[in-house]
Amino acid sequence: MAQLHFLNRKRIKEIFEVLKTQYGLKKGYEEKLNYVFMINGDNKINIIDPSVASINLDVLHISSLGLYLGELKENENNKEDEIRLSIEGSQIIGPFATKNVVEISEGLMRLWIRGYDIEIKINDKSESDKPDKQITAKQKNTKQENAFVIVKYKNDFFGCGRLKDGIILNHIPKERRIKCED
Repeated sequence: MAQLHFLNRKRIKEIFEVLKTQYGLKKGYEEKLNYVFMINGDNKINIIDPSVASINLDVLHISSLGLYLGELKENENNKEDEIRLSIEGSQIIGPFATKNVVEISEGLMRLWIRGYDIEIKINDKSESDKPDKQITAKQKNTKQENAFVIVKYKNDFFGCGRLKDGIILNHIPKERRIKCED
């Protein structure tokens, strides 16, 4: 079981820098993320209300506490840190993100929540201009290939996936996928 540790301000600032580099965050995100940050041995980041900081976790041996924001990972290509956001993490960070956000169609969203990887064709025009709405997506300033992107449909954020060769690899855990058909 991986033990949780509170992060100091320097380490939190480093995580904010990773998020800013990766998702190009607008002003105001620091006030929204006014939480205590914790990390476990598996580099999973949780956030929780600041009032919990007074608890001595070393005595309790807690492996999970608060809201799971995402996982800190080392990028395979450039060896820089990056964060794979959870669904909730994408909902917190998404409204402030200015890059690496992919807006998908309703058809792709339905595939995504069922756990499928989705193939996208990037277009800069309105999706209504295209006859095939199922496989188009609008992408906000995504210049990196093999980068984590936030998946968005209308005003909702549906998690994070890795964009690689025009395919967004799905990272939704099996227990959180929708199993029924429409």
